Order: sequence, then C-alpha cells, then structure tokens
Amino acid sequence: MVIIVRMPTVQDFIADWILPISEPPIRHGLIRMAGARIVEIRESRSGDKGIRLPQHAMIVPGFVNAHTHLEFSHLREPLGQRGLGMSAWIREVLRERARKAEIGEEVESRRRAISRGLDESERHGVALLADISVAPWDLAPYRESPLTSVPLLEQLGMREDMIESRQQELWSTWERITGTKRGEQVGLSPHAPYSLHPRLFESIMSLAIQEDALVAMHLAESREEIQFLETGHGPFREFLTELNLFDPAQRLCSIDYCLDWLSRARRSLIIHGNYLQPKQLDWISSFPEMSIVYCPRTHDYFGHEDYPLLEMLARGIHVAIGTDSRASNPDLDLLAELRMVAAKFPELSAATILEMGTVMGAEALGLGHRFGALRVGETPGVLVMELTDPLGDDPAAALLHGRVKSRYWLDRT
Repeated sequence: MVIIVRMPTVQDFIADWILPISEPPIRHGLIRMAGARIVEIRESRSGDKGIRLPQHAMIVPGFVNAHTHLEFSHLREPLGQRGLGMSAWIREVLRERARKAEIGEEVESRRRAISRGLDESERHGVALLADISVAPWDLAPYRESPLTSVPLLEQLGMREDMIESRQQELWSTWERITGTKRGEQVGLSPHAPYSLHPRLFESIMSLAIQEDALVAMHLAESREEIQFLETGHGPFREFLTELNLFDPAQRLCSIDYCLDWLSRARRSLIIHGNYLQPKQLDWISSFPEMSIVYCPRTHDYFGHEDYPLLEMLARGIHVAIGTDSRASNPDLDLLAELRMVAAKFPELSAATILEMGTVMGAEALGLGHRFGALRVGETPGVLVMELTDPLGDDPAAALLHGRVKSRYWLDRT
C-alpha cells in the first residue's frame, strides 16, 4: 500500500512592515509559511520572489479577545442606554433572555448567536478569544469554528438552596465535556461576587484548582457592586430582593475574599476591575498568573470613572483587552478597543497598546506560546492589515490611528 502525504505549500509573503510583537518591527519584511505554520521571518532581500502584498500593508499576529459573551452577538445595538446603572442593565439582560425563552428558541438562538459572534470575530482579525458560556453548555459552535476559543463555563447562584444543584450541574458537565483532556481549552467562570453564595464560589474554585483550569470572574465592575458588598445595601440589594435571591443574614463574597481564591488558581482573569483599590492592585501584582481584562468601549458605555490602566501597568500587572458583548458594545472589533485605549491614554506607546491586544491576551489565557506573536514554528494566525495611507516609521501607531482599507488572513482559505 502506498501512502501519499500531502505537504503544505510553502509560500513567501513580502510586506512594507512585519510586526512580530515579541521582536522589533521589520521594515520590508518577508514571512515564509508552510500552510498556517511560520517557517521564517526576516528582512526581504533583492531577488526575493515572494508574493508582494499591497502598498501600505503590514503583517501582524491575529488579535486576542480576552473577554466576551457571544450569546448576545445577535443584537444590533447594546441593551439599555449609555450610562445605565449596572443592576438596571442586568434587568435588560434578563428580559432579553426571557424573551428568547418565551418563544422557545433560547438554546437554538444562543447557538446561532455564538456561531455568528465567532464568524464576526474572525472577520475582525481575532485568532483567539475567551467566551463566557452559560448553561446548558454546548461547545459545538466553538469546535466548528476555525477560530481558537476558550469557553469558560459560567455558574451563579445566590441562595443557599441552589448550591447543591448548581454544583452537581457544573461538575457533571465538566466531566462530560472535558473527558480525558482534563479541561484543555475549557475553563470556569464563577460569575461575580454579588451573584454567588460563598460556598458555591468556593466549590467552583476548588474544581478549578483541582483541574488546573483557567478561571474568569467579573470583579469590582461598578460602584453599585462595591456598595452592596461593603454595606449590603443599594440598587443591587433591591434588585436581588425582587428576584428573591437575597438573604440579609447571608455572608457576602468580598472583593478581597474573591482575590484570595483567584490567586490560588493556575491562571485567573479578573474581568473589568474598574474599581480595584491600590492595595488590591498591589496584591494582584504579586501573582504573575493573575491578569486583568479591560473592556474599553464597555467601560465607556457605562460611564465609569477613569480606568486605572496606568496604575496597573506600572505595577507590572498583565492587562489584556476584551470587547465584552454586543449587549454593551456595537461590535466585536478588538482593534476598535485598542484604538479607544490609544485615545484615552495617549501617554502609552502604540507598541504597548498593541501588546495588550495580542501577546498579553494570549499569556492571560495561558496560550502565549501559541498566539499573540509571530514566531517561527508556530501558528498564531497571520493577519494582513492594509491601510489607506503610508505606514511611516511607526507601524504600530499607524495601525492604531490610520484608516484600515482591508484585513485578511494569510493562513486560511
């Protein structure tokens, strides 16, 4: 019997600039690829006969979206209105879910929305993303997409009588979907301190620690949350009381308590962290396996106070970037998030901002060895960004401030 092995075609591409991210930019660069795998990266020489990309084009690694909720990718515009309080906005989220449940399309519409969000993300140049996935958990859309994703199984339950059933639901599902892979490219998401009984939160974290799984938690997202956790009063108490989820005698999960547990995981994501205090940032900085995910346009949509990004970076904290969902954002364009960072923090270099949307995001998800940078031997997703104007001497700045004519993948048919 003769076995024919088809080797991937080796092809050279030449561009005005190549931005490896982990190495300095290369002017008039050449990248050699065997299928999706990078074989060589260098400055082009006279006589090179590779495919010359259009003028004003640069080659970059695929972007990394470290936080989103793809179940809302069907929405044409964000829920509520700009500046709405967090508890009031969550009411809008619950109404949207109830509307889909009433017409009997909750599960199927969620599947379609996730697939739509994955397709949109890929069109925007995202190679890797982390998605908060709600029960009943279905990983089929992620597995069918060429985009690499890390579904994070979300669980919440505030009342004591919910703990046992939610534990069983999560543990049995984890065993079913991870099988012998032991959680590979699947993580866990205890939702938020205002939506979890401490015992349920500890159970989820214990599973994450046992399984060496990535964990993501919404934390210090709003002033309303801080008020509720510190005093037991405010809009969140009213909201949870309406839903029959609040027991005044119940101990609440404080921010410090959550941070202590998150620091024990192999790798953890603090989602938003809009109102973390200096001492809490100091704590986080002492754990390199902890990262914070900043969602710039969602932060702007809710009208939060200035984001403490500079304070985080000054402490050496890994800060990744996320789009959040279309329930608080007009689209899933990670580059648009980076451009808002550039607009709000002009003191940051374009290179640093671009790192947050690539290599820092990949490292936050525990996949920095595969994604976020152009490296020989790896398949990070090789993206072409073609601008309408010259790239000048700082291609990272041109990417963040110039007009994009087109974006497309070199490693996908």
